Amino acid sequence: LQLIRTARGLRLWTGVLISPAGSEGLAAFPDVTSAPVVARASNGAPIVAAGNAGGAYAAFEGASGRRLWQRELGSLAPAWADDTSLYLATTEPRLMRLDVMTGETLWSATLDGYEDPEDREDPITWSGPVLAGGRLLVGASDGRLVAFDPQTGATLGETEAPGGASAGAAAAGGTIFVLTDAGDLLAFR
Repeated sequence: LQLIRTARGLRLWTGVLISPAGSEGLAAFPDVTSAPVVARASNGAPIVAAGNAGGAYAAFEGASGRRLWQRELGSLAPAWADDTSLYLATTEPRLMRLDVMTGETLWSATLDGYEDPEDREDPITWSGPVLAGGRLLVGASDGRLVAFDPQTGATLGETEAPGGASAGAAAAGGTIFVLTDAGDLLAFR
């Protein structure tokens, strides 16, 4: 993870995500898989947060690159940042709300891991959350868009997203857009 000044290409700082020892498979790759997001400290200073599939999610001071905290949480999708929180879909799979300054868990909700949980077949991939209309939305590869209360983590409902929604959702102009795994663009109001 690097912060580079675009005007001159100067590297201002580099941050490293340190995965727990003994990671295997996809988790063994240390690359950033949860794209960086920028949050704000209470004084308005930027905080950069990012993670990898190997179980490392960290926040850094935007100006200096000083690590504020790191958690053993794997993630494949970008988090959503608001004034005080990071909302994150993890590889466990869980949907979590973390305090942006400390990394403390404010709430955690379990997400379905498999379409057939008894036989542990057909794993479900979850997209990063989007906060829109007072709801936290996550998409699933099994064809659902699930809404959660951003304050409590309670499930508010779900909408069918035929073709799977593991690519994530976007919000604009009072509409939620979902690009399905089948390549269709769905719009919800």
